[in-house]
Amino acid sequence: MREAKVLLTVAVLMMSVRAADAQTSRSNACAQTLPAGLVIRIEPDERILAGKTDGPLLLTVTSDVRLFPGKPPIVPRSSKVFARTTESKQAGRLWGRAHFAMAIDTILTPNECEYSINAKVIEAGKYKVKKSIDGKGHARRDAVLWLFPPTTLYQLIRLPARGPKLTLDAESSIAIRLLQPVHLQQSDANAGPVGRNAYSEAPQKPEAVSEAASTECAGKPAPNLYNPVQLRSIVMRPFRNLTPYSVSLVVGRETTTIPPCFGAMVATPMSEFTISAKASIPETGGQREMPLEIIVNSAGTGWDVIKQFRAGDANVVTAQLKQQ
Repeated sequence: MREAKVLLTVAVLMMSVRAADAQTSRSNACAQTLPAGLVIRIEPDERILAGKTDGPLLLTVTSDVRLFPGKPPIVPRSSKVFARTTESKQAGRLWGRAHFAMAIDTILTPNECEYSINAKVIEAGKYKVKKSIDGKGHARRDAVLWLFPPTTLYQLIRLPARGPKLTLDAESSIAIRLLQPVHLQQSDANAGPVGRNAYSEAPQKPEAVSEAASTECAGKPAPNLYNPVQLRSIVMRPFRNLTPYSVSLVVGRETTTIPPCFGAMVATPMSEFTISAKASIPETGGQREMPLEIIVNSAGTGWDVIKQFRAGDANVVTAQLKQQ
């Protein structure tokens, strides 16, 4: 019996050391600086249509970005790029091409490295890029069609129609270039209502936060609190797992797993839905499922998953958040 207790203690210590090493290695894996001139290739997560698309944008890095061959990438594939629309104009009816422009704000890598960047678009699929992404025109073709009587009538009929559309679908390759060096952004250095420390803020239920602060996450940087991203039929909202357990999160009919003390952007429906969360806790002789509490975060833009702070509290909530 005594030997079993010793072995159990050693196993717990080894698990703690491995978790600490994993946290340290994840931190060390982040490049401290992204140099100016770095070219990153991305693709939009939703189709972009000039004149229709507006507001925030979410894009995905499509290939690893390395400074030296054989070295780990400083911007891994599948990293997320957050941008916003600055110009969205469809083509005119008589003249004028379509234009689309976006400002790149942030890059978030899978290992939680965050960079606030200043970048410009240098390539955008089949379209030319100047100050913005410019749609295609067909002045020469129209001139030829106007000259021949059989096609002149057709041109008169379609005269009210607008020019060619500017469309970037989910497979359109976009290249951006960093205009200046970018430094790694610390998770606790964010200002304003987004990016606050979840362990020092006072959201709707102080008891829940005090319970969350007593977990193993209290000694780690709080997961960042990002702004929601509005897509065509869904909203990407921030979920933060403030427990030391791997959480199974059910949003509507979709199930997502969030690692311990980790934040993620999760797709949520536009209509009303419910959320539930649970964790599998190892115990002597097996394991049990523990329901977890879900509260709206301090900014009102998403949810935090914490331990239940009062017996009998429901762990299913209805989505009612601020409109973004």
